[in-house]
Amino acid sequence: MTIDEELLAADPLLGIVFDDRYEMLVKIGEGGMGSVYRARDKRRHRDVAIKVLAPSLARDRASVGRFNREAKVTSRLRHPNSIAVYDYGHAKEGLYLAMELLTGETLGQRLKRLGSLSAADAARTARDISRALYAAHALGIIHRDLKPGNVFMHKAGNTREVVKLLDFGIAKFSSSETTQFETTAGKTLGTVSYMSPEQAGGRTCDARSDLYSLGILLHHMLDGGAPFKATEPMAVLLMHINQEPPPLKAQVPTSMRDLLADLLAKAPDARPSHAGEVARRLDEIVQELAATERSRPAVTSPQPPMMVPAAQAQPRATPVAAPPALTDPTGPRRERESTLRPARHATSPRPQKAPTGRTLLLPAVTLLLALGIAAVLYRQHRVEQARPAPPLTPKAAEVVVPGAEERCLGGHAPTCLTMADAHLTGSGVEKDEAYAARLLDAGCQAGSAEACRRLGVLCATGAGVPVDAKRAGELFDRACKAGDREACARLGILHETGNGVYRDLERATVLLSGACSEQVPLACHALGRMEESAHPTRALRRYEGACTNGLGDACTDLARLIAAREIPVPNVRTMAGALSKRCEADQASACTALGTLYETHPRDGTSLDEIGRLYQQACDGDDGPGCHRLALRLVGINPARAHTLLKKACDTGHTPSCMQMIEMKR
Repeated sequence: MTIDEELLAADPLLGIVFDDRYEMLVKIGEGGMGSVYRARDKRRHRDVAIKVLAPSLARDRASVGRFNREAKVTSRLRHPNSIAVYDYGHAKEGLYLAMELLTGETLGQRLKRLGSLSAADAARTARDISRALYAAHALGIIHRDLKPGNVFMHKAGNTREVVKLLDFGIAKFSSSETTQFETTAGKTLGTVSYMSPEQAGGRTCDARSDLYSLGILLHHMLDGGAPFKATEPMAVLLMHINQEPPPLKAQVPTSMRDLLADLLAKAPDARPSHAGEVARRLDEIVQELAATERSRPAVTSPQPPMMVPAAQAQPRATPVAAPPALTDPTGPRRERESTLRPARHATSPRPQKAPTGRTLLLPAVTLLLALGIAAVLYRQHRVEQARPAPPLTPKAAEVVVPGAEERCLGGHAPTCLTMADAHLTGSGVEKDEAYAARLLDAGCQAGSAEACRRLGVLCATGAGVPVDAKRAGELFDRACKAGDREACARLGILHETGNGVYRDLERATVLLSGACSEQVPLACHALGRMEESAHPTRALRRYEGACTNGLGDACTDLARLIAAREIPVPNVRTMAGALSKRCEADQASACTALGTLYETHPRDGTSLDEIGRLYQQACDGDDGPGCHRLALRLVGINPARAHTLLKKACDTGHTPSCMQMIEMKR
């Protein structure tokens, strides 16, 4: 008997088409409630995770009820930090739940591997969990089983790691009847180390019970273990009810200790009022830790001084008084001109040694050398004067015009924007993001919506200023109210994710829809991401519009959706024409989308070589998905070339290419 035959004999679900839809590929997990399989959805052409209730529990009413409750609860959740449920039901093979397929590890596995997390990683993880809880609580859902094993650190394609909250199997709706302490076969539902005092005592639980469990989880991430430990579960339950948690050993900011104390309060009324408040405080802690990290002095190797002959030294510009920070633009100009650009410290003069007999000839020799060098330089200077000076770029010309900085500080916003452009790009002047941020601040204070929006982008990304999502939201809001549609789009994205502002899907939809109707690519792309699971055809149109308006990320999502073959593509000819124009304009991701469109929707006159050339053009432009699709065409023809392409795609952050490389090595 072969290994495959042995596996099939041991698990009859492997290899079958479950519920006439899901091809069961491999078992990826097993627990007391059942098993989880990786499966291929033959209708939607995507890989999913199928959770199947164990046959031994199929007749147990409590287990079936818990399984159905998990399906009912998770199918209602739509949040980036909650696992997505696609389908559930009762097939002839058993009760099942079709979910988003995750790759990575649980928080429990990570803590077992690392022991604990840094304060910054713990704060980020807890923040994302609290966002998922806020969305669940808004639907009246209480989790009641927060623990490291129910938090998954998901590697989501090209994006960064995403925290996912799992297992709502013992969740309850807050509108249901009072829930007493539940047991099944003599076991407590829930994990004693993470239970709230009211849950441990069998009293009514509300959303604040989850916040206590989140505090225990945060303590575990920081100190490497839950605060209450005992050999008997009942002893741990009594500790939750009666004892204060031990002091935190980890070195964390005071704001983090205060939040932890609030979360672990015995009385629910003493805890934060809702998970949104917790997410906001954790986001502020994340920004505080990031600012502290950036403020640490860099360790650099001392550099020897560069010796330049005196005759070659360029004359220094007359130093300008350092302008002040633009916190009070209404103050006197001379006072405000002292912090825009900090003054440079003068170099301390070296102590002079008394001349000795051996050095008396040095001044004469130095003078002769200087005269010779000066003569050569003067001749070169006359030659250079005869040549026409290269014209300054418009931006550089504006920046070097005397008094440009004073005009900006005096309230002339266009000058601030022009100067900021030059200093952000280094066009004709020294590149200086911090100075550019101060110039944009001046322009924003002068009433420029564009300056406010661009300063918000710097605050969101940490370019030239500390990362400050809250301030970015305020700046986007100010610019949006002044009519800047791109600012409205960026504010909508913040409200959709809850980053720096309260998560508000309704307001996010309104802002993004308004900006998308004004042809703002960023808004159409974000709106498509929100709509994709429920309205994939509508999302396809959003991605197409954003892609053809020059947004590369939208082209990548468009190619992904086309390649999935899950929905028909309306008006292929029109889409191909628009993508072709973007591809000809050297937008690499548009070439990938066009190649994918031709590959999945063949048309007369389009050869396989032409599709390959499109993918090659995209790959030459460092588009990871383009390299990946080209590699897939070459795997059986030229494995070495395919491996090179996959490595290039993997280096750009394209996770599927990294996984494909691993499979090829096997």
